[in-house]
Amino acid sequence: MKIHIPKLILYLVITALASSCAHKAFRSHNIIEQQQLTITPTPLEVHGDRVTFTFSAQMPVKMMKKGVKYTLDVAYVTEEDKEWPAEQSPEKGTHIGTVEFDGGLYENAKQAPIITKKMAFQYKNQYKKGYLVVYGTLATAQETRTFAPRRIHNMGYPVKGIATTSRLIRNPLDGVSNATGQSPFAYANTHWTPDDPLVKEYNIFFNQGSAQIVAHQDHNQQTLRLIQDAFKNMAAQLADPLLIPQWRVKSSSAHSPEGRISINQNLPAHRLVALTQRIQKTLNLFKYGQRQIQFEQTLDHKILESTWPEFKFWVQKSLLTQDQKSEVVAIIDGAGAFTEKEKKLQTLAYYSKITEQIYPKMRYAKMSVATPNVIRTRAYLENLLSKIGKGEGAANALSEDEYLFMVTTTPSYATRVLWLEQAVKTYGTWRLHNNLGAAYLDLALLTKENKYIDKALISLQKALRQKESGEIYYNLGMVYLMKKDQQKALEYFDKAIKIGGGRNQPFISLLEGIKGYKLMQMARTRHDGHYQTTYQVLENAATTVPNYFNTGLAYLLEGLDYTKAQQSFEAAVKLNPKDALSYYALAIVAARTNNSKHIYSNLEKAIRLDSDLRGQAWQDAEFFKFHQSLAFGEAVR
Repeated sequence: MKIHIPKLILYLVITALASSCAHKAFRSHNIIEQQQLTITPTPLEVHGDRVTFTFSAQMPVKMMKKGVKYTLDVAYVTEEDKEWPAEQSPEKGTHIGTVEFDGGLYENAKQAPIITKKMAFQYKNQYKKGYLVVYGTLATAQETRTFAPRRIHNMGYPVKGIATTSRLIRNPLDGVSNATGQSPFAYANTHWTPDDPLVKEYNIFFNQGSAQIVAHQDHNQQTLRLIQDAFKNMAAQLADPLLIPQWRVKSSSAHSPEGRISINQNLPAHRLVALTQRIQKTLNLFKYGQRQIQFEQTLDHKILESTWPEFKFWVQKSLLTQDQKSEVVAIIDGAGAFTEKEKKLQTLAYYSKITEQIYPKMRYAKMSVATPNVIRTRAYLENLLSKIGKGEGAANALSEDEYLFMVTTTPSYATRVLWLEQAVKTYGTWRLHNNLGAAYLDLALLTKENKYIDKALISLQKALRQKESGEIYYNLGMVYLMKKDQQKALEYFDKAIKIGGGRNQPFISLLEGIKGYKLMQMARTRHDGHYQTTYQVLENAATTVPNYFNTGLAYLLEGLDYTKAQQSFEAAVKLNPKDALSYYALAIVAARTNNSKHIYSNLEKAIRLDSDLRGQAWQDAEFFKFHQSLAFGEAVR
């Protein structure tokens, strides 16, 4: 936003006219009204520890005379230092910069001279409330006069304060809740997984029009023996009935085209029931229990027209000649109802070959049964861990990788700690010590009990004695964040970034959040590139509240894309609807885009969640120009 201030050096001109007849040409009030100053941005903003802005001054050509120099000195004064003696510069203000107009250089200019200059000063906390002022000096060969400083005004209101929005940057823990099972800490990973489900397919074939299983038909007897042997072997391996897996079954059945529709349309379902009953009978034979014979089934009954695709498949696999195959397919793809097509097939000279080679393959009920690996299922491992916790089993019953897998796939942090405390006694590797430290930190974050932070530190130090790992250094950084030691936290984060995340993708995304957090703190102006780099890095960061928030803040501070800033803050709110600071940031976006309705609604939400933001909103320069609004007062009351 640009601010134009006419009449800013009114005192300079009036006094000059009174003191020197050599400047009679300056008496015109129109000349005074033509003077302009521009300050960008407004309000002033702090980035890092610097307040940087552009000061632009425009003077009327008629004021430019040979032998006359005009000097404008810019200063910042706090609210406490706003009174100064006339014709003196402020003794307590902070001098920022100077702009000088040499009248002789512009005496014959056709356009009003403009001088633009970048200015900056070091930010101090007491500067949050204050004013940017300008005081002038007129110098001729005969005399030099300095005139009292004047506040810069915009639309009748003084430009005051410094926006400290950049100070809202959030560390990787700020606003994070791990109650949903999403941890902000780095767990060493494992590539171990339970074996893929074992899938066995059982096919039973039937006579035409029948749903009765005939053991000696085709390969049915062999299939029934395989079913019985498979379940018998599984029952022998799993003595604990609680570990018998529940079956996932994909079932399909069909019929051959010939026969009455009234029979065919129900036949596939009846055939599938017959196969299901036979398998349940086998399960009962080996005492699997009621839970295990409740199938998770996917059914596919093919009747009438839905059988044609499979029929055509078997036609192509048959011993018919190519011409015969083409003729059959033409009938199926041609016009007519299901029964009409079947009658056309019956007129073919080679119809007997169709009934012998193709139709029997269409009379089936089929089950694809998927069961987990019967030895090292997740349920099996969880049962072992339960026994180990009760002292009924040995800790080495699980491998290190199995412990790591079970821990990272378990949402309960207390359970993670319990399992890892057993694991480190047996294996004691850096990965287990690191993950125990991470689990302690999760418990500390969840319960707000600091004793777990100290336990985490001990575990992580043990891990570090074995190996320098990015995960360990990252978690140590988090320890010191939780201990409020920012400097030490950043030292460990730097080490974690230097080592990197290897192939641990979840940890890599956490590291990207740290990189973005550090990059943002390096910015000293809106457009020095650090905010842009920040939101580019955070695109690949973990989906946490501080990462979403810092992404939005980078867009907001850069000031080029407020839509993306808003979207990022809204993503943080969606992740944590009780995050007051995200609503506050949305109010700032609304202030920057002059959307007063959203300013007030978001401030109300923010203050309702965190009453401390009420005072902050009143003192925030982002909202100064809205103070006169009754709606603003209502929002922050």
